[in-house]
Amino acid sequence: MNVLVLAAHPDDEVLGCGGTIIKHVERDDEVSIVILGDGITSRYEMEELNTKKVREEVKIITEQSKEVTKFLGAKYIKNYNDNFCVRFDTKGTLHFTHIIEDEIRKLCPDIIYTHHHGDNNKDHRIVFEALMPAVRPVGEKRISQILSFETPSSTEWNAQITKNVFLPNYFIPLERKTIDKKIKAMSLYSTEFRTFPHPRSSKAIESVARYRGIMCGYEYAEAFSVVREINDLS
Repeated sequence: MNVLVLAAHPDDEVLGCGGTIIKHVERDDEVSIVILGDGITSRYEMEELNTKKVREEVKIITEQSKEVTKFLGAKYIKNYNDNFCVRFDTKGTLHFTHIIEDEIRKLCPDIIYTHHHGDNNKDHRIVFEALMPAVRPVGEKRISQILSFETPSSTEWNAQITKNVFLPNYFIPLERKTIDKKIKAMSLYSTEFRTFPHPRSSKAIESVARYRGIMCGYEYAEAFSVVREINDLS
């Protein structure tokens, strides 16, 4: 089975579905990760973005994403780090749709994991919006599952009104060893890993996994919202 994880920034793939990536790898699925932005330049003004300092920081976090991919066991990573963090709207949704279409043609995924449409981070929302026209159910190849994940420090930080709320209805149970590996993977992002009670801390990551596990009767789990699922019984 071919699995595509589509994320806006380095670390989103771990926060959203790091444990699930590990589970797919354990069952010999082919996991690919596509990261559509640099993940760090939102901390700087526009006039600073092409300075040596900022480009070096982008290079570091890009290399960290490759290290994380190897650690998790995924087979492929592609970083589009020329798209500036939290500035995806300056290029428009169609720009990202074309990128996603190219990657889908190349990778032929059966399952896609991506951001929840109601996240606080606008890049996350644009990735979701860009994906939908790229996965129109036409032609011979139809993607059997599209699932959206929660991204701690974005999904729960948006205004909790109906259209934004993450309502999971699909769960993947995880073991303690898987949670430990997910936390270790997140710690490889040295500028993004934080101390509790920040959502990107080890204790918070474990707490979310415990809560999602409680929802489905397991000790730990990752939770998703089904965007589309095709079950051909023929």
